[in-house]
Amino acid sequence: MIYYQAVCDTHGFASSLFSRKVDALRSGQSHIRNVAGPHNIRILEVYVPTEAIEVRSDEPLA
Repeated sequence: MIYYQAVCDTHGFASSLFSRKVDALRSGQSHIRNVAGPHNIRILEVYVPTEAIEVRSDEPLA
């Protein structure tokens, strides 16, 4: 599965993982608006192999 993540090396910021690149871009732009100073924003494309996904909890909804 492919995910996208915004990171700012200057501030140690890392967004959540998003399935759409545009959402990672919006998260990076939000960081720029909310944190003063220079930024080093990068958008990462993160590959998580399906075989490596580990279920840690399984709870019924109701």
